Amino acid sequence: GINAEYGGANAVTLKKNASAVKVVKDGVQFAIDCSRAGPGVLTAAATGPDGELVPCECKKSGSDQLITIKPTKPGLHTLEIMWDGVQIPGSPIEIMIEMKDGRITYELCDILLMLMGAFTVRTPDLSNIQLEINQFIRIPIDCRLAGPGKLQVTCQNEDTGTAIDCEMKKTGDMYEITIKPTDPGKHALNIMWDGKHIPGSPAYFTVKGPAPARLCYILSGADHIKCSKGAISFRCTTKDAGKGELSAVGVDPFGKQFECDITAEADLTYAIAFKPEVPGVHNVDVKYNGLSINGSPALIDIKSLPQGDEGGISLELISCRDTTAGSGGTETQVQQKATITLPIPKKDHAGLSVQCKGPDGSDINCQLGAGTEVGINILFEPKSGGKHSLTVLLNGENYPGTPVDVEVQGL
Repeated sequence: GINAEYGGANAVTLKKNASAVKVVKDGVQFAIDCSRAGPGVLTAAATGPDGELVPCECKKSGSDQLITIKPTKPGLHTLEIMWDGVQIPGSPIEIMIEMKDGRITYELCDILLMLMGAFTVRTPDLSNIQLEINQFIRIPIDCRLAGPGKLQVTCQNEDTGTAIDCEMKKTGDMYEITIKPTDPGKHALNIMWDGKHIPGSPAYFTVKGPAPARLCYILSGADHIKCSKGAISFRCTTKDAGKGELSAVGVDPFGKQFECDITAEADLTYAIAFKPEVPGVHNVDVKYNGLSINGSPALIDIKSLPQGDEGGISLELISCRDTTAGSGGTETQVQQKATITLPIPKKDHAGLSVQCKGPDGSDINCQLGAGTEVGINILFEPKSGGKHSLTVLLNGENYPGTPVDVEVQGL
């Protein structure tokens, strides 16, 4: 007998090239690939928007057949294509006909033809769909010709690897899939019948907009930073992104990771706390649903630790990216002397000098501090709060990337 996968009606398909469907004189022509069908006869019938038959002709062209329908009025037309009396995969084809100034234009209603074995599953083309964050897409899937089997649908953000929930609603042999993306990026929609991808799967669509993690941010200012009983805490908020999974991992000056405690407060605000074991710059990366939030990582420079059970931590700098003004500056909280570390390689340290201007333009005492292979500390003594400007010179010339604006708070 003939293998159903490679012979008969199931082996007859609409061609997959650019000229598979085109407008010709007085009609629309479909190119049908019959090369794998074996012996048989192709027939076609078309109906117009009023259900009346529309003139339709078949013509052989090599191993292909050309089917031309000749519509007489605009509207939704249906074309049934059969091989030896059996409908081919994708049939019937729905096509919207428009007529303008005597010229015919068309639009296929089922652009993505899905074939599985001897049966057909159809779904709309998704390639031109672009969603915004928090919008949803609802996809109809037609399994009326599929016969017995099970539909499986999964969706994944290709950029982050995150799986997206798919809600499935079944009505007879028609399915409705609802997908609500949570992050931007290219998404792959996998459609399977009895565990096998159907042709055209995965289908892709694009989601645009800021990642929810970029809507979360570390709160700046002295009111959001606390030192108590040997521990330091700072705060962040996710109110603009909603509830999500928040995590925080710290790294001390020696590269050792440490645990951070996260405490939920009112209005989707959270306190991030840890107990430093050594002095120096500590790096705390705060993530929302696996992505770093605005202002992360926070850099906390611990200048001294308490002795015994008494005394507090001396913090001469808490710095993080500017999350409020969008100025690209650095926020700091100081007590008396502030320190900022600039990423200047050791090879340039010998010829460096530094200058600092206060908010009123006055000169501020400043000096170079200790350096490492990849950075050097700048120490300065602010007299008041406000924006300070640090200029680093290399052999008398401005070093690239400076001056740097530093916002001093808490004085």
